[in-house]
Amino acid sequence: MKALPMLASILGSKYGVRVEINGKKAYTDGNVIHLPALPLKSDETFLNLVRGFLDHESAHIRETDFDILKDKSLSPLTKNIWNIFEDWRVENAIAKIFPGCRTNFDWLIEHEFVKKKTPVPQNAAAQIINYILLSVREWDVKSVSENREIIGKEVGNNFPDLFSKLNAILGQVKIGCKSSADCMDYARKVVKILEDESIEMEKADSKSQNTKDLQKLIQARGGELPDGLGEILAGEIEGAAPHVRKGLSVASVYEKRLDPLSQNEIETAKRASTALRTRLESLLQSSVLKRRAPSRCGRLDTMRLYKLNYSSKIFLRNEEKAGLNTAIHILLDSSGSMLGKMPLACQATYAVADSLYKIKGIKVAVSAFPSDLKDNPSRPYGGSPTISHVLKYGQKMHRNFKLNPNGGTPLGESLWKVMQEAYLLSEKRKLILIITDGNPDSLENSRLAIELGNELGFEFYGIGIEDQHIMSLLPESSCVIKKIEELAPAMFGLLQNALLNLKRSVYK
Repeated sequence: MKALPMLASILGSKYGVRVEINGKKAYTDGNVIHLPALPLKSDETFLNLVRGFLDHESAHIRETDFDILKDKSLSPLTKNIWNIFEDWRVENAIAKIFPGCRTNFDWLIEHEFVKKKTPVPQNAAAQIINYILLSVREWDVKSVSENREIIGKEVGNNFPDLFSKLNAILGQVKIGCKSSADCMDYARKVVKILEDESIEMEKADSKSQNTKDLQKLIQARGGELPDGLGEILAGEIEGAAPHVRKGLSVASVYEKRLDPLSQNEIETAKRASTALRTRLESLLQSSVLKRRAPSRCGRLDTMRLYKLNYSSKIFLRNEEKAGLNTAIHILLDSSGSMLGKMPLACQATYAVADSLYKIKGIKVAVSAFPSDLKDNPSRPYGGSPTISHVLKYGQKMHRNFKLNPNGGTPLGESLWKVMQEAYLLSEKRKLILIITDGNPDSLENSRLAIELGNELGFEFYGIGIEDQHIMSLLPESSCVIKKIEELAPAMFGLLQNALLNLKRSVYK
């Protein structure tokens, strides 16, 4: 479970979709897959449900043409049958690209349509939709046949003429559904068969219960029809989700107002960073060694001329040894309790970021948590943890580091987001420097994030501002300052120690 946020990041990179983990609902909006806050501990069944949901919804985002559903003439029944066909089509399409998805989908089908015995609906016509669903699912998992035969027997008894027509067109669906539009065409054909059958049955016996049930099915509203696989999975995942504050959540990225530091603040920050810059530059020079090696170009090496007959490497070239190769992410607490402390915290953060930005081999980013809540009224299921990027990896250095404090302290949620983004970076070493003045909203979530981060090779450093809580999270790599004036030198000291440790590891 603790690796799931990183898995979501990797899947998002591979599938080309974004995955968010917070709030109370499991759904996709056509661009983003949303998972609710997840339990900190769970069994293998729940993990498989989540994996399957991610794969299923990713398949729709990658493969489904959602414009198909904009046709206002579509009935709920047509959409429902289309969804059955489209689920099957997109799952098989993504499984061809990512074979591991096939394993996840087969487990899901077995779990939902084999182990769970399909109840026979009271409404005879409702059996028709279940029969279509189970017939489609049997194409991939043969063990579905037992439940399919149970429902099929009922459909055959109640609608004998219709039953043979359904089987004939389902055979065409398996061969002919190559796109979302194809699935819609076949869904319309199935509904047309049902409508024609309803007319014939009404002519024969308008008072028959089966006739009434079939008419009711054709006229059904969306909420009266069976859920698709995605809706079934979403319901099971939401049912196991804990309270947002007690689960594993990942902060969502939203904007935060960033104002430029004044020229006086910039100059003050740069004066404060002079000592750090000098030491870092000295460190860089000593950790990146140069040596001379034989080459086919460069300065002529007279000592190698005798090898000219059998080697073209008669020149010398200077080579650099691998240097820092480090990504550093500064994570700044901008919660409401930082009021009065933010000006110097922002200046110190700018000073460190500016120093690191200019050093070859270091990639730096800065984020603040939470974002400006008032600027995001449309956030789904209010209360979701947020984070804002101040300086992104690879972004040109700027001076917009002046932030306003507000909201709570979603530290753990922000750590997950920072690790998601840094995990796929090519840098061998990844450092996260936390600056905070309070207890995290979820201490368990924060501990879990740091635990997994350590296992993945992340290094965490922390500075507590007039507060000891960071020491419980990072007892060996954090410090507490009692005066805000101590923030800059404390931050510098931690980074110097971290980079000096790197120097020792380079020569180990």
